[in-house]
Amino acid sequence: MSDTEILRRLKDLERENARLKKIVSGNPVKEITTHVSMYKGHPVITFSGPFRPFTIGIRKASLLLERLDDVKHFVDNNKKHLKTATDEEPPAPTI
Repeated sequence: MSDTEILRRLKDLERENARLKKIVSGNPVKEITTHVSMYKGHPVITFSGPFRPFTIGIRKASLLLERLDDVKHFVDNNKKHLKTATDEEPPAPTI
């Protein structure tokens, strides 16, 4: 194999590698799903996706809907923290 052929193949591989990196690094999307079920006779909704699954009941879901503008405001003002956010429990408040 000539040097020219090797360089051409190397460039082709670098282009393919760059293309694959772009696909993989661009937020691998895991679909967010919901599942409604019953817990102790009460309806709950479970959210699953690229995070630890969580479940809320009808009362908390209705409160979120009532304060949806507050939730949107909260997210808009804290978007810079999304990339570093974890699924860990927040520390308990100190009294």
